Amino acid sequence: SSSCSSRSSIEATRTTSAQQTAHHFERSIPHIDGNWACSLHIPLDQELNELQSMSSSYLKQFQKYVNNEVVVPISDVHISLSRVFYLQYHLLSSFEADVRARLSLEHSFVCHIGDACTRSTATIAKREHLPVHILVNDERTRTFLALPIASSSSQSGILRLIRAIDSVLEKYGLPVYYDNPILHVSVGSVKGDFSDVKIKADNASMSMVPVRVGSVECKFGTVKGFRVDLLK
Repeated sequence: SSSCSSRSSIEATRTTSAQQTAHHFERSIPHIDGNWACSLHIPLDQELNELQSMSSSYLKQFQKYVNNEVVVPISDVHISLSRVFYLQYHLLSSFEADVRARLSLEHSFVCHIGDACTRSTATIAKREHLPVHILVNDERTRTFLALPIASSSSQSGILRLIRAIDSVLEKYGLPVYYDNPILHVSVGSVKGDFSDVKIKADNASMSMVPVRVGSVECKFGTVKGFRVDLLK
């Protein structure tokens, strides 16, 4: 398609999504009837096998540092474009329309996911080089092992989408994405705060996976959502 998708909302019935949500989503506010937990991201379903292969040795390393907790691989891989936010049911349709309208002129692009050593030397000089990111959620209740977004051109494309989505979130009085975000693909998670863990580079795993970013997906809860196709 050469324009934003005009499909109606899809009822996503992927069991894996529900399972992953149970593994690494802890509600930070009490449940309120009519409130839907929502998020937007770039789906990476087609690259799952390559990303799992790239991250397997890092996940094994990570497991050694988390005491008796279990590192859970994430099969619903994606690049986050928003925080988790909450909408009342009666706002879902208008929110979808606004997101579709805002993304209607955005073009697809190629994104490279892989080892952080592929970043510019200027970036590496500012910090100790690490092959993966160790990130903790806002509540510091769960830690994630994540692959970096490897090139400045990849990052600029993702940041463009984040800014577009932020403009819609602001209209609804919702929190925008993080300042200076660490763009990443989470591939594993574990209960607890293990943000001080340092993962060593594995030469055998140093590679990049090219991804054609052609759509943005929005989830309303675990069963409802929609997908917007970007211009080709």
